[in-house]
Formats: sequence, structure tokens, C-alpha cells
Amino acid sequence: MWESLKRAFGKAEAKATPPSPKAAATGEPRPAELAQYLQDLTTSLHTDAHRGRVAYGVPPPALEHRLNGGANPRIARYYADVLTRPTLPADAQILDMGCGYGRIALELATRLTATQRYIGLDPHLDAIDWAASNITPLHPNFTFAQVDISSKVYNADGTLDGSSFRFPFEDSSLDLVFMVSVLTHVDIDTLTTYAREAARTLKPTGRLVATLFLLDDEVDELIAAGRSAFEMRWPHGPSRVENPKNPELAIAHPRDLVLRIFAESGFSEPAIVEGSWSGRPGHGPMDFQDLVIAPRSAAAAAAWDSMDGSISGPSAVLDHDPELKNGVAGSAETPETETFQGAAAQLTAIGLPNRDAAAELLTWANPIIINALWWQDRGFSLAVDHGDRLEPFGFSFAACRALGFDERAPAPADTMTTDAAPIPSLPTFTPVSPHDLLDLLVDAGDAVTPLSTLRCSLEVADYGVRIRHAQQSGKQLVLVSDDLATSTAPIPRFS
Repeated sequence: MWESLKRAFGKAEAKATPPSPKAAATGEPRPAELAQYLQDLTTSLHTDAHRGRVAYGVPPPALEHRLNGGANPRIARYYADVLTRPTLPADAQILDMGCGYGRIALELATRLTATQRYIGLDPHLDAIDWAASNITPLHPNFTFAQVDISSKVYNADGTLDGSSFRFPFEDSSLDLVFMVSVLTHVDIDTLTTYAREAARTLKPTGRLVATLFLLDDEVDELIAAGRSAFEMRWPHGPSRVENPKNPELAIAHPRDLVLRIFAESGFSEPAIVEGSWSGRPGHGPMDFQDLVIAPRSAAAAAAWDSMDGSISGPSAVLDHDPELKNGVAGSAETPETETFQGAAAQLTAIGLPNRDAAAELLTWANPIIINALWWQDRGFSLAVDHGDRLEPFGFSFAACRALGFDERAPAPADTMTTDAAPIPSLPTFTPVSPHDLLDLLVDAGDAVTPLSTLRCSLEVADYGVRIRHAQQSGKQLVLVSDDLATSTAPIPRFS
């Protein structure tokens, strides 16, 4: 799980939101960013455990890493909440253009009825195959199909040009079309085609939901000031791209041009939730890209206007669903914002200035801590090897014990059960897979609260920093018996 979370909140997101030039040059702590990382991490771990995400299986890393945010379930819940407000018709027909392996589909499957039909299209065949094999058998109203659109990243040998692609649906047949992280990777000609096709296939009461990178004068000022996640310096037609050698990586389009294209395609005035990518303050933790909700007609727009807390208002989605803020509704010990800020200050004080450093440290330290905890209860402990003597390097593991992590033996991937593999006679460090760690949290049951999960994460980080500092000072750490007579299992070094 920690590897998965690293992809979700660390490395993968770091590519989307690199540090500002000032922070990168000075190593300046970013406590607000670190606090948000901790909140995202805690809520995700806690909610995953209670929801039992493993029931569907988890897409392999080869599919996860191709998506911004990976398999982070909070992303799916955020967009599913947007997509299902207002309530969809009982016989709704829904198109997910660019569905990937079904990240959002997995969440929608818990909300849609059997009479509501979902169709997911994507050029990435492996992702489509996974979704069709893992989601459709459980939800026959969910269909997945590959579209052979050429994409440098997802379908390099594709035979179709996105700018001339026609959606395989009749006129006025769909109630909802959504494109998450699609228009952020296509040129303006393809964006125009997709907007026109969405308008053609949507019913008069339907709507388009899409994410984009939108350019305007304020965004240009933020980019010039070094506050944006992307520089978008290179012209690409009327748009701009982050990398001219790989334009599909990230494409930003002029806001006025996009709105004109939407209007000319037949949409009413859209609602826009500005994302944080540009340097603007995001309305919520999932608001990275700009979100556009375009009603097909004035009647569809009226449905939005009549809603209490419409999406056009600043944090409507988060206010609508408290789970997105605080984890599972009704759970005890929900940390306040100040708690995460204090935790961020604690991590900064011990040498973790930002989320990237925290993600790397937690990913490396967690398997070590889980192993050390289990072996400590069986007569072995961590020690510093000074060459001529062994010095105990003791931990209490209080928070880890509170979650019951000492009750399970670390075992190779996919074999973690109470009677899985035979216990080795001498301690060794064993890989701890994402499935293993999620199993541990699921087994913790009612003991898992957002606060207990946060405490455990901080404890692991603190132990990991201590181990890392010892190693960086040239000391060797090993597992030894209580009488310091037997030394084995060197601790993997932090790299």
C-alpha cells in the first residue's frame, strides 16, 4: 500500500506539481503542502480499510502509474460526487471518454442502479481489458471498449486521429459525458471535435463534465511568478504545452477560446471550478485541474442553479460529502485541520520538509517497521552495529500495536495470512506488498480511525528518520536476539 500511496501522493503527483523554483533551490519547507499530504494520506488509508477496496482487486502498477493520482480512491469519489449531482435519470446513459482501467467506474458502480448504463472508452487496451475483466462481471451495466485513437503514451500504433473521431452513439442519446484528464492531453482541434461530439450525442437535459488547464491573464501572471505547477511555455497552435518533445504530457488552452468552442458546439454557459495547478488556491484537495461543467441547454443549467450549494460555489463538492473531508461518516476521532498542520510541523522539525520527502521516507520505512515490530515480539530487536559492540535501538511501536500490526507476520506478496508461510528460524526482512498492508488495516477493523491512522503514520516516519540518520552517519543496523548473541538481517539502506 505504501508503494501505491507513494505513487498516488508522492512521485506521481510530484510530476504534476513540481516544487516552485524558490523551494527547489533553497529546500524551503512547505508545511501547508505537507499538511495536505498527511490529510490525503490519512483519509485514503482509513477509508480504504473501511470500504474494503480489495474486493475489486487493485489494478497492477503498470496501469496505476499511467494516471495522475494512481488508484487513489478519493479522486474517484470526488468526481463521482460531481457526476451524480443533480440525480441522474433512472435510465441514464453515461459515457466516460478516457476511462482508463475504470478508476471512476469503480466508485460509480456503488452509486448507479442496474437500469443506468455506463460505457467507458479508452485507447489503452491493457486498461480496458482489466476493467472489462474485473468490473463488468460484477456490474453487467458497465461496458468497456477500446477506441483505436492514436496516443503517444497509451496507444502509439493507433489508426484514428482524435480530431476526426466520432463518438459511436446516436444523436441525443446520452445523459452525461465526462472526460477527466483527457482534454489536458489533446490539441485544440481534438478538443473541438470532442466538444461537438459531446453536444451531438447528449440529450437536451444532459451535461458535459471535463477537466482542463485553462489559460488567462491571471494564470499567465502566476506562471511568470513561478507559482504554477506547469510553466506551459511552448506554443502549440493557439495553446501551450509543458514539453514540446511530448506535447501530450500537458496542454493548456486559452480560456476564452475554450468557452467559445463550447458555446459554438451548443452548450449553455458552463460552471467552472478553478484548480490549483495554476497557483490559484484550490477549493479542495482534489481540485488540481480546472473543472468545467457544461449543460447542454438552458433547462439543464436551471437544474444546477436550483441546487442548494451548486458546483459553481467554492467548495460545494466537499461540503456536500463530509466523507471527502473527514473519512467515513460517523467514525470517531476525526482530526481537525489544525491536527494535520501540527503533524506537518512535527515532520518538518525532524527533517521532512515536503510531501516528496515524506512519501519516500514512509515508503522505505514502513516495511522495515512492520518487520521490526513483528520480530521484536519474538525476541529480536533492532541494534546499531559498532563493529566491536551492538547497541540496542529500541522502539515502542505504540501506535502500530494499537492497530494490531504486531498480530500478523510479514510474508511475501499475496500470502499474508495468519498461517501463511512457515516462520523462519532466524529473522529476515520480508517484502510487504500493498495488498499486505491494506489487509493489516482491514483487520484492524474498528480500531482504524483517521486519528489512529495519522498517529501510526507519524510514528513510522519518526522511526524511519532515526534509522535513516543512523545509516547516514555510517552505522550499520541489524536485527539481533535479545541477548545480543545472534546478529542477522541487515536493514535495507535508504536511497
